[in-house]
Amino acid sequence: MKKDSILKRYGAYIAAAIIFIVLAVVYAWPEVIEGKVINAGDGFTAQCAVQELSRYNQETGDHSWWTGSMFCGMPSYQIGGGEYTSSRLLAPLDAILHRGHAHTAWVFLIYFFCFFILLRSFEVDPWTSIAGAIGTALSSYFIIVIAAGHNGKTSTIALISVVFAAFYLIFHLKKYGIGAIMAMIFTAIGHATHPQMAYYIFMMTGLCWFAELVPHIREKRYKDFIVATLIFGASVGIGIGTNMAGVFANAEYTSETMRGGHSDLVKESDSVNKTSGLDLDYATQWSYGKAETFSLLIPGFMGGASTVELGPQSHMYKALVSHDVRPTEARNFCRHAPMYWGEQPFTAGNVYVGAIICFLFILGLLVVRGPYKWALLVATLFSIFLSAVPP
Repeated sequence: MKKDSILKRYGAYIAAAIIFIVLAVVYAWPEVIEGKVINAGDGFTAQCAVQELSRYNQETGDHSWWTGSMFCGMPSYQIGGGEYTSSRLLAPLDAILHRGHAHTAWVFLIYFFCFFILLRSFEVDPWTSIAGAIGTALSSYFIIVIAAGHNGKTSTIALISVVFAAFYLIFHLKKYGIGAIMAMIFTAIGHATHPQMAYYIFMMTGLCWFAELVPHIREKRYKDFIVATLIFGASVGIGIGTNMAGVFANAEYTSETMRGGHSDLVKESDSVNKTSGLDLDYATQWSYGKAETFSLLIPGFMGGASTVELGPQSHMYKALVSHDVRPTEARNFCRHAPMYWGEQPFTAGNVYVGAIICFLFILGLLVVRGPYKWALLVATLFSIFLSAVPP
């Protein structure tokens, strides 16, 4: 094959790899070059939670399935203890894709490449897919969860998006082989890390299943639809099946906790707030207020993070000093200024998708044909309603 034909065929993919690597390194420059580490609250808490288990493993070489340092004692698989052996065949790939738990730059690489794969699976032009992957990965939520230490979310959201790509390959393009392989591998790796995030993606996939059902019935392609459903269902089932030991163990333990509806610490008089699982106000305290949904379009609509470091040039500092607050006290206050006024207890920042992305989404609804746009519209609206459940 001639050199110019190679560049013509694979040039966009080579450029994508270079662009993604450069962007990831530049964005995470303090960590990659200077060795700094993000002070992620949940990440630090997780390290403290497994400290006893880590020390035990270092001293004995064995893994413990029980820890006495959490509550009054609990199974350690809830916080990452023990050693699962069901996915050893995928261990090398799992280590690569979850490398971002230790390095922020790797998180962005996984974001970029997974979203790029998703767009290419939808037959989007390679160069447009590069722009789309960057626009999606750099929306504020994907950055906020890194700062919060929600590494399981970062991995699962990116990896399970490839499962959605596999769905399209199987149902729409009839590429059963590559679609089944992608669905099995990325379900196995993504679902185990954060089942809740995987659950949301599968809800969206279910809506798209109905979107495929309509044209298949209209065109009387019943066999194609049944075959695609069986292949995708089996592939996802195999992927989830590799983690069933953890799923069943977790379900068994959950039934004995407040999340499963069992707790001696109940409010007998609060019958309205009580559900079969968590109390309603506890389960929804991190839900958006209705107005906060506009932060998807308008940056800082609810003010930003709960605490923001403001300098002496800020209006806040100048206002405090003008009201006879001593400069030292004004500076101390501005180091942790409360900038968020939404309904959540606190937050690391508003979720901003981007005005351009929102505009392109609406434009796509107007110009793109086919049932998928309606399924994705319903999924978008449902996710907004789900996140804005009133406490």
